[in-house]
Amino acid sequence: MISICIPVYEMKGKGVEHLKQLLDSLCNQSYRRFEVVISDDSKSNEIKNFLDAADYKLDIHYLKNESDQKSASANINNAIRHAKHPIIKPIFQDDWIINDRMLAKIMGAKGKWGAMGWKQSDKPKEHLPKWTKNILIGVNKIGCPTGIFFEKRDDLLFDENLVNLMDVDLYYRLYQAYGVPYYINEACFVSRVWDGSVSKTQVNSDLHYNELRYLEEKFNRNDLVKKFDQRVRLLKIRKTLVDIKRAIFRA
Repeated sequence: MISICIPVYEMKGKGVEHLKQLLDSLCNQSYRRFEVVISDDSKSNEIKNFLDAADYKLDIHYLKNESDQKSASANINNAIRHAKHPIIKPIFQDDWIINDRMLAKIMGAKGKWGAMGWKQSDKPKEHLPKWTKNILIGVNKIGCPTGIFFEKRDDLLFDENLVNLMDVDLYYRLYQAYGVPYYINEACFVSRVWDGSVSKTQVNSDLHYNELRYLEEKFNRNDLVKKFDQRVRLLKIRKTLVDIKRAIFRA
C-alpha cells in the first residue's frame, strides 16, 4: 500500500489549478490501494475549500501545515509524518501523472527505494533516472522528488535546512540506507516548467554554495564546493546558476 504525499500552497494563484490536474491524473491509476496525504502551507483556505467541494473517489487526507518553518521540505515532511502506509510516494503539486500503471509498477519494484522516468512540460524528451557519484553537488539524474518512492522510515525525511539541495540530500541518504535505486525505465509523470517553480524563484549562487558547505559538514566532507567549482570550470559555464544546474545535469 502506498501513501502519496503532496505539499501544496497558493503557487501565485495557480495552486488549485495545478492540484486539480494532479488529482485528476491520479484517478486513472490501475492500482487502487493508496491514500493521498495533502499538507497545505497556504495562508488562505482556497485549496481546502476546493477539496471540500470536490467529489474525488480518492482516499484524501487534508492537513494544515502548522509548522513555524514554511518551506517545501517542512511541508512535505508534514505529509510524510502523517502517512499511514509503508511506501512513500512524494508528488509535487505542479507535476502530474501520465502513466496509469505508475503505482502498480512501484508495488512490483524490487528494493526499498526507486526512481522513475519523466518528461518536462516544455520538452517532449523522455528522461530516465540514473545514479551518479557526484549527486551531492547537484549532478542529479534521479530528477525531482516526484520521481522517487521509498520505504517509510522515521529518519528518512527531507532536511528542512535545505532548499536547492533538499532532493539530492535525501537521495544520498536513501543510497546510504538501501543502495542504488530500483529503476522504472519509462516516463511516469510530467515535471512542470514554469515561472513560479522553486528553481526559478529561490535558486541563487549564494544559496547553492551555502548549502554545499552545510552538506560538507553534515556528511563530514571537505570536497563538495571544490568539486562543484571544478565541474563548472570544466564545462566552461558563464551563466546563471539555473543554467549551470541544467548544463551539469546534461553533462
